[in-house]
Amino acid sequence: MYASRTTDSALMPHTDAVESVSSPKSTMNKTSPVTHIDPGPVMALRATDTPMTQSLARQRGAESMPGDEVNTPIVLRDTDVDENINHSIVVKFLKRGVDVLGSLLFFAFFGWLYFALAVGVWISSGRPILFSQKRYGYKGETFEFYKFRSMVPDAEAVLIKYLEANPAAAEEWNKYQKLDNDPRITRFGHFIRKTSLDELPQFWNVLKGDMSLVGPRPCLLSQKTLYGKYWSSYIAVRPGITGLWQVSGRNTVSYRRRVLLDVRYVQQLSIVNDISIFLRTVWVVCTGHGSK
Repeated sequence: MYASRTTDSALMPHTDAVESVSSPKSTMNKTSPVTHIDPGPVMALRATDTPMTQSLARQRGAESMPGDEVNTPIVLRDTDVDENINHSIVVKFLKRGVDVLGSLLFFAFFGWLYFALAVGVWISSGRPILFSQKRYGYKGETFEFYKFRSMVPDAEAVLIKYLEANPAAAEEWNKYQKLDNDPRITRFGHFIRKTSLDELPQFWNVLKGDMSLVGPRPCLLSQKTLYGKYWSSYIAVRPGITGLWQVSGRNTVSYRRRVLLDVRYVQQLSIVNDISIFLRTVWVVCTGHGSK
């Protein structure tokens, strides 16, 4: 029915990196664009090897950083890695209530879409229909994350071969953890990614309590280091189907800026902000803004 992380770890969502970290680090030059990827079941560009991670680790105190694609700087309060971030009980209760009600209403009105999309995936590239993978969630606990599969079955091998042959693409992957022209994506996969329909199985994650309708983007197990001292902010809330990052450029935003957007969302958490982000998401999905 679905691809597990163990059997199909390369069937990555369009916004994330390859999730396989049990083997040695990729071979790369830390001072120049990557020109070689260690051929094996490894994350193509390990988070611990990127200049971006080193930059995050050096940051201290309050942050005011210019974005890579947006000129407006992101201003953050000082947040130490051991700081406990507490939101009010009322906000937590209301947020969870909205999550449950919203998920049930979505299933009631759009449940038929799941069948249609499952048929589309099966016709375009066979089984499995779903992609599943371990992600970090609330309080640092891991959960099984679901999406409609949009990549070829041998996606990991395809990615490694492509990056080895294309230094410019390897550099792009290093910065964004994704590719503008990703050779792994199927024809139907391009459609469901462009329209964000591949995300629909995550409403089940929301109903189970693993995720929220709005929150930080679910983090890969291999990308924890990219949050640096801000990790405590990420795990202070449930990750979301949509969030501040998705309505601020989506796939045109570097991972470095994505981290800061996630942290700002947590620091400014409120039901009003969630409603605003959700409404902006509707516009983003309808226009395809920032999608690849």
